Amino acid sequence: MKYEYTISAPVEEVRRFFYDPRNLEKVWPSQFRIRLLSDPTPLREGAEYRVAVRLLGQEFPAGFRIVQLDDSGSVHETYDFPFGRIWHRQQFSPMGQSTKVVEEFEVRDTMFRPIAERVLGRALSYRLEAIRSAFGEGSQPSFRDPFRIPLHLGNALSVLMVALAALLTVYDLPWPLYPLGKFVAWFLLWFFTHDLLHWAVGSLVGVKFSHYYIGLSAMVNWPSFPAKLKPLVLALGIKIDRKNSRANSGGFASMYFAGALASMIFPFAVPLFLLLRSLNDVVGLLLLAASAGNAVFSSYLSTKYGCIGRGLRALRTGSR
Repeated sequence: MKYEYTISAPVEEVRRFFYDPRNLEKVWPSQFRIRLLSDPTPLREGAEYRVAVRLLGQEFPAGFRIVQLDDSGSVHETYDFPFGRIWHRQQFSPMGQSTKVVEEFEVRDTMFRPIAERVLGRALSYRLEAIRSAFGEGSQPSFRDPFRIPLHLGNALSVLMVALAALLTVYDLPWPLYPLGKFVAWFLLWFFTHDLLHWAVGSLVGVKFSHYYIGLSAMVNWPSFPAKLKPLVLALGIKIDRKNSRANSGGFASMYFAGALASMIFPFAVPLFLLLRSLNDVVGLLLLAASAGNAVFSSYLSTKYGCIGRGLRALRTGSR
């Protein structure tokens, strides 16, 4: 991805702006919540600094290493990131009282390059306009998140998928599709009931929501989870509108607990239905074991890193 543009400011001023890591927060979309965790002082070749960035609903630390730095430009790379390394090259050329900027970005060392480039491409388009705005050229841009889903569409999709799961549970496809149909029903109940119950219970107790989004599961915060596999653990998330919510800490806790319990309890519906018809149903026995394993594993992770932990913190601290 290559960008060429001109800024109406002397090259020294432009260079100072780009070489100040504190300006990262000014030019990236606010949805990324980029925070500078360390400041490389002095700025030089080989210096490293770290930032926190929120991506697909989860916060990740990322490192920046300055590979090359001089008056004409710089090269640095981003590492310790779940979507591979990002190589970034900048060149500054004076054009009278203006400056020509050439930037190149390349995603490396990941099999998720198409996804990373899609996310990065939208953000870089915003960044370009934000940089121009910082120099008084145009207004502050707005960022359209490609993974954002309107609340009504997210609810409709979740209800539709739960209905499909119920149909696949009671309707027997012919072999060899029979086990596949039951597994799909199990997966749909695990995947789509979580946020649907957040919304249902939250709406009853006064929690407001703004939208759904495609994000990463909270299990990626587990320290033992392989970093390179984190982009695989996609989940449907729902964004809380805290400003307009009226629920107290107990209401927030019940909303958090409802989603976590839903994804642990609802999948049991498939094997229990099958085993009530026949205790010898092998698919039912396998899905029963999967449901039990999911309940144990999810309850542990959710208590430490997910919704159960958030609910307990709300009760303990009185926060929302």
